[in-house]
Formats: sequence, structure tokens, C-alpha cells
Amino acid sequence: MGASRLRRAGLHLILGLALGAPLLACGGAAARAGEPAQAARVAGQGYDDPIAYDMAPDASLARSAARQAAAVTRHTLRLAGRRLRYTATAGHLLVRRPGQPSRVEAALYYVAYTLDGQDPARRPITFFWNGGPGCSSIYLDLGGWGPRTLDIDEARLPMAELARSPRFRLHANRQTLLPDTDMVFVDAIGTGWSEAVAPYRNRDFEGVDADARLMRDFIIDYLRDNARVMSPKYLYGESYGGIRTPIVARLLEQYGALARGAPVLDGLIMNSPILDYKTNCYMRWYADKRPSVRLADGDIAFTRPTVSCEGYVPSYVMVHYAQARPDATLAQGRQAARRAIALAREVWKPEWRAYRATLASAHWLLPYAPDDFGASQQRAFARLGLASGLRASAWARDFNMNVPDFDSALLGLDAAQWDRAWSRVDRYDAMVRLPARLSGYVSPNGRWERWVAGSDYLDASVLHAERRFTSSFLEYRDPSPYVVDRWPAHWDWHHGSDHSNHPQSVSDLYEAMTLNPQLRVLIAQGEQDTAAPFYQTMLDLRAGGLATKLPIHLYPGGHMLYLTRPSHALFKARLDRFYAQAGAPSPASAR
Repeated sequence: MGASRLRRAGLHLILGLALGAPLLACGGAAARAGEPAQAARVAGQGYDDPIAYDMAPDASLARSAARQAAAVTRHTLRLAGRRLRYTATAGHLLVRRPGQPSRVEAALYYVAYTLDGQDPARRPITFFWNGGPGCSSIYLDLGGWGPRTLDIDEARLPMAELARSPRFRLHANRQTLLPDTDMVFVDAIGTGWSEAVAPYRNRDFEGVDADARLMRDFIIDYLRDNARVMSPKYLYGESYGGIRTPIVARLLEQYGALARGAPVLDGLIMNSPILDYKTNCYMRWYADKRPSVRLADGDIAFTRPTVSCEGYVPSYVMVHYAQARPDATLAQGRQAARRAIALAREVWKPEWRAYRATLASAHWLLPYAPDDFGASQQRAFARLGLASGLRASAWARDFNMNVPDFDSALLGLDAAQWDRAWSRVDRYDAMVRLPARLSGYVSPNGRWERWVAGSDYLDASVLHAERRFTSSFLEYRDPSPYVVDRWPAHWDWHHGSDHSNHPQSVSDLYEAMTLNPQLRVLIAQGEQDTAAPFYQTMLDLRAGGLATKLPIHLYPGGHMLYLTRPSHALFKARLDRFYAQAGAPSPASAR
């Protein structure tokens, strides 16, 4: 989310406390000399980890306490009439500075799934992470691609059932990527049970560049420790993973092959990525630290984004399209998306200039009305209203429409509630909405949530499922709570020489592809995602000279598009082809 899920964003914004812009898994290995006693990594043996991990910014494990240990269990999955035997490994890897084997940086928690009886030199391996920053990888594991998955379909979530935080069952995942690739789901520092090792502190790795370097070091150590250096290698990132993944790819390509003839990287998969914080109007606005203004009548209204929201307009249109055409085919949806892009480019973009010019010459207070503007702008309001299912007056109120205003209009809120109750719409999938009256919502730490956002239905359910899944299925147990997501308020947003606090990774992606011309990249996005809109990604790729090289594959659904189950199956078929093109075994070959 994975995206990190901004559960209390509405409250933070109204109070003017916005300080950052979160977004919005083999084989055993011998211990290195000098390691403390390790848990035996024998298939069928669980592990009771005695360490209580601390996710606080200044926390760190004593070096004498840090252990590289894991629970290793064998499982069977019946898939399409075939039996897949695989090994699950859950535990910690001690990550070292490259070239400094005595310098341990962190103990990163991971869950790995490896298909039994395969040749490691030919069997692909994929490293997964969610976004945030500050989000664990469990959403991609239990929501998307692991061998067990939560029984969620966001296309069929009735609003009435979301009045209370629901629970979802775990069952066998028919769309797991296990037939295609071994999987390693790794948790970033400060999430899951991943903690820095002294003299380092958690905060030392909570920043764009430090986080990416640590992930690179984890991958290098994992591949060496598990005799996977010769394997085909892939990275899969979601959400803020759009920043992390290209940077890690560039760092790995610059580091080079780990052995003669070994591939550095074979492919990148980015699911709903944010690639540039400078151009994403919601993220830029959220990070500007000017979330609200008080009007003359004492009411509160949000300030407007300082950058263009053109990249969001097609997603707003596609929300209405999904409501009006719930049975549309994939091809019909993509054709509708092309029309929505044309509307943004040919109607919205030129009229935004005129809209700004009109406001610059006037002294009105909100709300603006259509008849405050000229005829051409009024026609644009009407066309956008018809395409988005919103009133023309909503577009007049805020033509450079940000997510709070879109959600307010989508809910039909009156003037007193506009910009206040907007978070009832899930920013990650605008088809998911909470009813006005809520009860029984708790945060991952178990406390009652007063300010509930549309995405909150998922967090408590994931954590509830994680507790039983980890202890019973993976047989890994720890006394400290697993941290699903944690927003690191002090995150260092600087990237290289860019100290703007608005990082971008398109240049890193371009460099990684230049260093490795054979590197294949797949980008997939949900049509109703208003956290990382698909058209904004297209604009960012175009600006970076990559648009013609990297087409974007669209599917009905939101940020975690695999939670829309028909799209999960369609995306899985696309990934099957992606892995097969590199010589990976097809699903039918795994027995």
C-alpha cells in the first residue's frame, strides 16, 4: 500500500499538522564466522524469537542480541489440479555494509516462499516491498501474491458492511506468483519486525537514499547467503516503491554482478507507483504545510495545490465510468481511459490557465460559482461535470481539483461538510466508501479510531490476519507487535543532490535502463486510484523520456489493484507472460 494508508490524514490536515507526504519473499545458509548462536534452519522447525523489536526512531538492537534466525516450514498448495510443494521461511537477515562483513547495519524481517525441487540458477527470485514510506510488505503478501490471501474483493464491498471494521478470512491464493517466481517479502526499517543494529538507529535508514541503500544491501546479502547469485532477479515495488525501486535498481546495476556470468537484474515491476513528488498535486500540496485557511465567515477551506492536477482528472472520470459501466470489458475500460486523457489534455489543461487568470483578477471568497466565469470556462465545467458525474459547480469551486474536493463532491457533501468528511472515500480506491455513521473501527495498535478514512477498513483486518498467519502458518512467534505501517515523521526526503524534499525517481529508472539495456520494466495501475493516478505516471514518464519505452497497463480497481479480484487474475496473466519472456518456467511446469 500498500501503500501507507494515511488513516488520519483528514484530522492532520484540518489542524495544519502535515509534516510530510506519505503515500499516499531460499534455502538455508551457513552462519558467518563470529555469529551468535543461530536457530536451526531445518524445514519443519518453527522459531520463537526472544527479541522484542522496537520501531521507535532512536531504537536499535545491541549487536550481541541481533540474530540471523528463521522459522522454516514446508507446505503444499493445490493449484489448477496440480500440487505445488514449497518452503516458507520467516525471520531476520543481518544486513552488512558491502565489503565490510563485520559491519552489521540492521536486522531486516522477511518472509520467503521457494518452490521445492527447482534449479536455483534458473529459478527466478523476486523481492517485494510496499510503500509508505513506513508500510510493511504484508499487503503484497496476504493481499496479492503469497500462497495465502485475504478474502477481499473491493469491487464487491457494500458500504453498509463497512460501518464496522470487517474481518476477512485467509484462504489458498489461486493467483499466487509462486508458479512463476520464488518470492521474498521484505519489511523496511521501522515496519514489521525490522530494526537497526547498534551503533545505527532506525532513523539512520529512514530517508530516500538511506532506505534504498539498505534494501540494496539486503538483496546482496540474501542472494549470497542463500546461494541465489545466479538466479534471474526481479524487484517488485508498490506506491512509494515507485521511488524506492528505481533507486535500488540503479544502485544494484552500479554495484555490478555478484559472480562471473551472474545477472544483476532481469526485471522491475511497479504497481501503482509514484515517480515524482514534484508533479503529484496531492503529495505536493500535502507537503507544502499549508493545508487549510480560515474564511471570513469562520469556516475552514483547504488551500489549493500549487501544481497542476491534470494527472488526476482522468482518474476522476474513470470513477464515474466504473459506476456507470460496472460490467465493462477490459478493452472498453482502456478505451474510456484514453477518452478521459484526451478530455484532460484538450479541455481541462487549456481552461485551467483561463480559470487562474479569472481568479487572479477577482477578490471572491469560496465557493466560486459557474456564472463567476466566462462562457468558455462554463462549457468546460459542464463537460467535466458530465464526464465525472459531478456537478458543474464542483468544477467551478475548484477547477484544479484536488482529492479532498473530488471526494467531497463525490459524496454530495453540503457546504458545511465540504473538505471535512471527504476522507470517507478511500483515496486508494475511490469506489470504496464508508457510510456516514461508523462504529467499531480500531487502529492497528488496538485503539478506537475517531477519524476514520476510507482505507481504514483494511488495516485492522490485515493485522488481525497477520497474527494468526505468522504464528500458526509460518510458525514464527515474537513477543513484540508486528507493525503494519508507521509514518516516519522525520523521513529525510532529500535524494542525491536534490534537497527540494520532493524526490523523483524517473532519472534513476532511466539510468538503470541505460546501465542494463536488457532490463525489462512492467508498470500496472488501477483506473480508480486517486493516490497515484495512472495519467500522472504517464506524464512523469513522458517528461523523463521513457513514455514510448514503458507502456502502462491499466486495470479496473484502485491502488492495490489486486484487491479487485477480477483485475488480480488479469494482472496475474500479464505477470505470467512477463516472467515467461525471460525463460522462467510456466505455471504448468510447476508440479
